[in-house]
Amino acid sequence: EVSEDTLLLADSIEKDAALLHQLRPSLCLEIGAGSGYVSAVLAHTLQTHALCLATDINAAAASATALTMRKNPP
Repeated sequence: EVSEDTLLLADSIEKDAALLHQLRPSLCLEIGAGSGYVSAVLAHTLQTHALCLATDINAAAASATALTMRKNPP
């Protein structure tokens, strides 16, 4: 399940979408991705502007992130 802090971060990304598009980052890295929700929101917000990488030490979390990204392509 997605936690409250994850939803707060995702909301911040969506609220700052115009600024993120203006900055045009080329690489985004999420460490401790968990479900991958934040990375999915970021990738969707940026579309093809950046390479989004997500990592997690927990193999189950890394698998969940991969599944989230497959189900929610940018």
